[in-house]
Amino acid sequence: MRTSEHIDKIAPALLSAQSGIKAAIKNSENPHFRSSYADFGAIVDACRESLIKSGIVVIQSPGGDGQVVTMTTRLLHTSGQWIEGEFAVRPTKTDPQGCGSAVTYMRRYSLASMVGIVTEDDDGNAASAPVPTSTPAQRPAPKQAQTTGRYALAEAVRKWSGVKPEDERDAMLSVKKAAGITSKAASDDEIAKMMAFVEANKNKKFEEVCK
Repeated sequence: MRTSEHIDKIAPALLSAQSGIKAAIKNSENPHFRSSYADFGAIVDACRESLIKSGIVVIQSPGGDGQVVTMTTRLLHTSGQWIEGEFAVRPTKTDPQGCGSAVTYMRRYSLASMVGIVTEDDDGNAASAPVPTSTPAQRPAPKQAQTTGRYALAEAVRKWSGVKPEDERDAMLSVKKAAGITSKAASDDEIAKMMAFVEANKNKKFEEVCK
């Protein structure tokens, strides 16, 4: 995941948007896997209104090299701040139909992941196979959807602390303690409080603020 230099405006906007995001309606059937799923239109319907009210627009850009197809999904806030993620697949067929199926799958999958919509997999099982990316800044997507606000906080803490990947959990716990969060599992409101704490102190040394 990548972000703009500052995310103090888009992070709380995303938290606000997620409170209004609806459950995606499973409106399509996959005969091969005998399952129902929410198609791209249903995913958009579930989140568009809430995102717009929060001043966030979705921009999706496909790419690739002929063998691997990529999809970059950017959440752009009216402040100019943004958060984006990239998803890559290798289509089982590299003809136009196979690539088109992979693009449709990635648009739906990446948007649902970015805004926290939980949905079952569908034709993507047959259309493509996930391909690990080599970008150092990217991390594997979690098996269960998590809020983008938590991702944004983790990225902000990583940039502020400058710690190695294996020490990021300790850095996050230090921020949590310094921000006065005592609950074991932080709520969305507490995540927003931690984000505000990071933004307010990011010009200070991490070690001095989070002892």
